[in-house]
Amino acid sequence: MKLLYVDACMRDCSRTKRLAEHFILELRDRYEVKHIRLNDLGLTPLLHDELIMRDALIAASDYQNDQFRFAREFAAADKIVFAAPYWDMSFPAALKIYFERISAVNITFCGEGDKLKGLCRADKALYISTAGGYVNYHHGEAYTKALLEMLGIYCFEGVCCDGLDIQGADIEARLCNTKQKLSTIAISF
Repeated sequence: MKLLYVDACMRDCSRTKRLAEHFILELRDRYEVKHIRLNDLGLTPLLHDELIMRDALIAASDYQNDQFRFAREFAAADKIVFAAPYWDMSFPAALKIYFERISAVNITFCGEGDKLKGLCRADKALYISTAGGYVNYHHGEAYTKALLEMLGIYCFEGVCCDGLDIQGADIEARLCNTKQKLSTIAISF
């Protein structure tokens, strides 16, 4: 079983990364883990010239081209874990760029009449996040859930450890409580 770990943590000392690594350690004996560190990839948005080339590759059904490697990898995963801190009511921009890269027709989704059909194999995804303030509605988590549904992944859960930068917060206790929750999730993941 292949687990894809999409790491959108931009800082080495990221609290989100600490939580995600705890979760991944719980699963390492059951899955072959592929760790994608978005910070190391230098991905750029799909701009004009690259979109023209991408459209030509799709028209030629050349899905083995390196431009689609992230989409192929994503579509083939059995489980997916995202680690993304809550930034500016969403997530780091690198994750949005990654989402552009994996959203590839006839690899992660296709058109079926007037509807879209997801082609991804994963049956479950987890979104791990932290926030300095309190989060009433996590836009990044909601966006990710909606995108994954388009790609055919309907079992989605989000875990956010928030309130970490509130004056007087016991950061380590909050992180420990979230780790315990993640350990419980790992049992059936």
